[in-house]
Amino acid sequence: MYQEGLGIDKNARRAARLFNTAAKQGYGPAQFRLGMCYANGIGVTQDPVKAAAWLAVADATLRQRPLIAADSQSTATEATDAMKVVDPGIVKQELEKVLAELSPEQREAASRLAQENMK
Repeated sequence: MYQEGLGIDKNARRAARLFNTAAKQGYGPAQFRLGMCYANGIGVTQDPVKAAAWLAVADATLRQRPLIAADSQSTATEATDAMKVVDPGIVKQELEKVLAELSPEQREAASRLAQENMK
């Protein structure tokens, strides 16, 4: 909502903070959106290492629980809605774009950060 300004004033910083909170709780779509915030400097300082890390976490999360319905508390409708929000193919594509720009040292740092943020 804050990122798009849907019904409220646009606030990229607030959106990034909310994505961060949800991402750390293991929510794949938020992990992807936070990675894209870091990749593009939206609401946060642009940081390709953090972008790669969060995109890698999102990729792993969405591959592990692609429909999120594996959660006993999720419904099929919620799972379908979540997949409309983030296509796992797009996550992989964006991750590959960011990784292509990183040095070997940056890739290693991104890998360590991703491991720290895996749920």
